[in-house]
Amino acid sequence: MPGPESVRGYLDAVEAQIRWKRARTVAARELETHLEEQQEEFLAEGHPPEEAERLAVEDMGDPVAVGADLDRLHRPRPQWGMLGLTLALLLVGGWLRYALTRAGAPWDEDLDPLRCALSVVTGAAVLVGAYFLDVSRLLRWAKWVYIGAVMAGVLSLHLSPNVNNASYFTRYVVLFYPAVYALWL
Repeated sequence: MPGPESVRGYLDAVEAQIRWKRARTVAARELETHLEEQQEEFLAEGHPPEEAERLAVEDMGDPVAVGADLDRLHRPRPQWGMLGLTLALLLVGGWLRYALTRAGAPWDEDLDPLRCALSVVTGAAVLVGAYFLDVSRLLRWAKWVYIGAVMAGVLSLHLSPNVNNASYFTRYVVLFYPAVYALWL
């Protein structure tokens, strides 16, 4: 591994401080451009290439401090308004489902208020968890997530009770298929 006196070593040291993976490459590319410009200025002054590279890196400062500053600047900020709107719509949907159930909706007669409230709370927890989840970690296992989702669908098709000539739990499992398929792609 190149030392911090080289451009590559400097960039590696800075990138090691940045926790958000998407910001690492962008920040490193920007720093590399700046380092190359400084290196060209030192070459124009008559310095040999190795010395010009070393001087450009020294001019940038401590790579750990620069990386820590970039990490503080490039941290993803949650979009609280969008998250709040989503949760509000979830609560409205839960209330509507409860109101329709209480009125004796013919398509879901077995749904009681407790199950409705439990589904809203579970849905809210899943939404908040998915919002803060780093999906890039799932990408390593995308093929297995897809295979697991298909297997869950097949199992739910065979194991869940039939209600109105349809597999009861399968209709919920297949709702995940578009997201799982997009993850796999």
